[in-house]
Amino acid sequence: MDFLRRTSFTIMGLKQFTRQAYVKHSKYYHEEDLLADMSGITCMVTGANSGLGYGIAEALANRK
Repeated sequence: MDFLRRTSFTIMGLKQFTRQAYVKHSKYYHEEDLLADMSGITCMVTGANSGLGYGIAEALANRK
């Protein structure tokens, strides 16, 4: 029973944190920030086999 309680509180906390962080940071998003010059910079993306990591790795690979 303790495991179920801890798991449910963890999921609820994660949902609230994610929602609050998204709302906070979405106000400061500007599309032109993505056009930053990254020549000479090396990036390491973890979890690039699926999901968000894959999308980031793909976007970085497509940059010229």
